[in-house]
Amino acid sequence: MDLADIRQTIDGIDTTLLNSFIERMDIATEVAKSKIEMGKAVFDPARERSKLNNLAGRAPERYEAQTIALFRLLMSMSKAEQQRYINELKGITISQKAHATAAACDTPFPQTATVACQGVEGAYSQIAACKLFDVPDIAFFETFEGVMRAVHDGFCEFGVLPIENSTAGSVNAVYDLLAQFDFHIVRSLRLKIDHNLLVKPGTKLADVREVYSHGQAIAQCAGFIESHDLHATKYPNTAMSAEMVASSGRTDVAAIASRSCATLYGLEVLESNIQDSDNNYTRFVVISREPRVYPGANRTSLMI
Repeated sequence: MDLADIRQTIDGIDTTLLNSFIERMDIATEVAKSKIEMGKAVFDPARERSKLNNLAGRAPERYEAQTIALFRLLMSMSKAEQQRYINELKGITISQKAHATAAACDTPFPQTATVACQGVEGAYSQIAACKLFDVPDIAFFETFEGVMRAVHDGFCEFGVLPIENSTAGSVNAVYDLLAQFDFHIVRSLRLKIDHNLLVKPGTKLADVREVYSHGQAIAQCAGFIESHDLHATKYPNTAMSAEMVASSGRTDVAAIASRSCATLYGLEVLESNIQDSDNNYTRFVVISREPRVYPGANRTSLMI
C-alpha cells in the first residue's frame, strides 16, 4: 500500500473509533441513571480493575500497556460525564461541585490535549504548554482573550496563560480576563525565562536602533535596553516579534524572545540572557471550563 492508501485506511478506522466513542459517552448518562436508582457510587474500583485486567488479557502483549492507558482514559471520561449528569440533577453548589470533581477525577494530568496559547510557535506560552503536557495539540491565538474564547467555545480543552513574573509582576490583562470568564485554574508551572536579542544574520549590535517584544519582556530587560539606548516597541507576543523582525525589510530592528525563535525564524542570537535578573521566572496557569482536581494538587487559587 502507498501512503495515500494507508492514510485512507487510517481515516476509516478513526471514523469507526469516533462513532464508537460517541456511542460510549452517550450511554454514560444511562449508566448514571441506573446508579442513582440502585444507590451506587459513580466510581466502582473493583469493577474497573476487573474490566482493565480483562481488556489487557485480550490485547496483544505488545499493546497491553497502551490498551490499559486508553481504556483507563475512557473510563475516566465516562465517570466525569456521569458525575456531570448527577450534579445537574442535584443543582449542587460550586463547593460541592469541586468536591465531586475531585472524587470523580482519579487519573493523572492528561499527557495530551487541545491547548490554546497566545502568540506563535516559539512563544514562552508554547514552551510552558509543552512542559505541562507531553504532547499538546496547540492552537495559537493573537490575544489572551482569544485563548479564553477558544476554551469558552469548546474549541480547545485547556488554555495556557502567563499570570505573573518575578521581575515585572502580575500580567494584569490575564487577571482581568479571569474575572470576566468563569474558568478554573487546574494546574500551574513556574518557568525560567531567559530572554535573547534576536536579529537578522549579519546584524551587529551597533546597527540595532529599535527592539520589539511583549510589554512584560521589555520590562524584564529594561536595563539592557536603556544601556544600549534602544527604542522599545511593544508587540503582542515575544515570538510574534521575532517572526515580524524576520520578515521585516529593515536591518536596524531586533526582537526579544526565546532562543528557540532564532532557529524557527532564521534569526541569530546577538546577545543572550539579557534580562535584568537571572532569577527571572514566569508562572503559567492552565485554565479549564470545568473544575478538575488531579492527584497531587497542592494549591488553591481564590479570586477576591
